[in-house]
Amino acid sequence: MGISLLEAEILALFLEALLYGVLISLYCGFLLVMQNKTPSVKVTMISIASVLLALATVHMIIDVVRALHAFVLPSQAFAYYDNFGHPLFVAKSTLYITQTLLGDGVIVWRCYVVFDKQWKVITIPGTALLANACVGYYVCYAFSQARVEPGATFFHVAEHEITTFFSLTMTINVLCTAAIAWRILMTHRFAKGSRYLLPVIIVVVETGALYSTALCGVLITYIANSNGQYPALDIVQPLVGIVFILIALQTHYHCGSSTVPGNSHSTAGIVPRYHWTPQGPHATTDNALYPMRSLAVQISEETTVNFTGSGAKKDVEEASV
Repeated sequence: MGISLLEAEILALFLEALLYGVLISLYCGFLLVMQNKTPSVKVTMISIASVLLALATVHMIIDVVRALHAFVLPSQAFAYYDNFGHPLFVAKSTLYITQTLLGDGVIVWRCYVVFDKQWKVITIPGTALLANACVGYYVCYAFSQARVEPGATFFHVAEHEITTFFSLTMTINVLCTAAIAWRILMTHRFAKGSRYLLPVIIVVVETGALYSTALCGVLITYIANSNGQYPALDIVQPLVGIVFILIALQTHYHCGSSTVPGNSHSTAGIVPRYHWTPQGPHATTDNALYPMRSLAVQISEETTVNFTGSGAKKDVEEASV
C-alpha cells in the first residue's frame, strides 16, 4: 500500500528538519575550521556554505508555514497539499531548483579546478548544467501556471521536464565525481609518499555517492508516481549543503591539518605539486617547502689534571656533542 499525500508531507517535514539540524551543526564546525585558512579561501568557502544554508533555511520555513496552513482546517489539508499551483509551493520548488543548481555548479567548479582549470574538461557537465537550469526554471513556471482540476496530480505537470531535470542532475554529479576521483587517483599513483591523498578520494566518492543516491531515490519515486517523492525531495534540500561542508571538513582534516610522522609540516605542504601533461602528472619542485637552514655544532672539552708527588699527570679527554 502506497503512502498517502498527508503522510508523505509530514514525513518529509520531519526528515528535512532532522537533516537541517545536521546542516546547522556542520556549519558551525565549518566556520571554526575556516578561520585558519587564507582570506581568499575563507571568503569563498564561507560564502558558498552560507548561501546553501540560507536557501535550506528559507525552504524549511516555507514547509513549516505550509504545514500550519494545511492543518488549521484538517478537512482541507489534502486539497491544500494537492494544490501545486499555490504560490508557496512554487516558491518552494524554485528554492529547490536553485539549491540543486548551486550544488551542481560547485561540483563542476571543483572539477574545473582539479584539472588545472582546463575548460574542455567541463564541457559536457557545464553544458548539462546550463540546460538543467533552463529546464528547472521552466518547471517552476509550469507550476505557477497550473490549475487544479479534478483528477489532476503533481505528476501531470511538466512530467517530461521534471524527469529530464533529475536525470541531468544525476549525470552531472556522477561525471564530475568520477572525473575528480580519477584525477586524484592518477596523481596518487605518481606521487611519492602520496598515501595521504587516498582519504581524499574516499571522501569525494562517498559524498558523491550519497548525493547521487538521494537523487536516484527522487527520480525512482517520481517515475513510479509515488508520494514518496516528497520526503525524497525535501531530504535533498539540506543534503546539498551537508555534502559541500563534509567535503571541505574531511579534506581539511585528512590533508590540511594532518601531519606526517616525524615531520612538523602538514600533509598539504609535503605532497609534491603536479603539473598535468599528456604523459601524466609531473612533480614540480618548490624550494620554499624545504628551505636551507644553518646548522650549529657545539663542541665541549673536558680536562682532568691529577697531581702526584713532584710530578704532574695530565689526562685530556675530548668529546663532541
